[in-house]
Amino acid sequence: MLYNLKGRTAWITGGKRIGQVVAEVLAKEGVNLIVSYRSSSTEANKIVKKAKALKVKAMSLSCDVSSKESVAKAVKIISKKFKKIDILVNMASVFAPVKLDDINEQDWRLNISAHILGTFWPIQVAAKMIPRGGHVINIADRTSVGKSYNGYLPYIVSKGAIASMTKALAVELAPKGIFVNAIAPGP
Repeated sequence: MLYNLKGRTAWITGGKRIGQVVAEVLAKEGVNLIVSYRSSSTEANKIVKKAKALKVKAMSLSCDVSSKESVAKAVKIISKKFKKIDILVNMASVFAPVKLDDINEQDWRLNISAHILGTFWPIQVAAKMIPRGGHVINIADRTSVGKSYNGYLPYIVSKGAIASMTKALAVELAPKGIFVNAIAPGP
């Protein structure tokens, strides 16, 4: 580890699949956790239970990250229990295959809402709680930097937007001393 994470606080949007692993690793490092979910309350609560067993503060809360209003409510709740958010991990995602000829407006809206808005709103609203030296970690996709694959066009395009947003937000938040990076895993 580059530095000790013990006692820091992380907000992870999306506690299913990769989000569960990220949360568990951070909790083992002594990081306090906020795990938000839209529909995965069982998974989020399971993470919180494991984190508390590791003697870190942890909470789960319902939050639709595609809604600025929902994110603002979540940040208000978070601020009552935690003084700051040292690490914001934007994990919330949808991953549903759709053939090119079958793509409809709902497919686009779902992916844009989950990925683009769901990454932007938590950063914008929570930035006031992120101290100098804090980190924002956005989850893009390997297709953002490499070879694409068939059957996921709205997903791939919206994840590519996260990669671009990350670059722009790194510049926007640099004067505040907040680091913004993206990780681009595969499915």
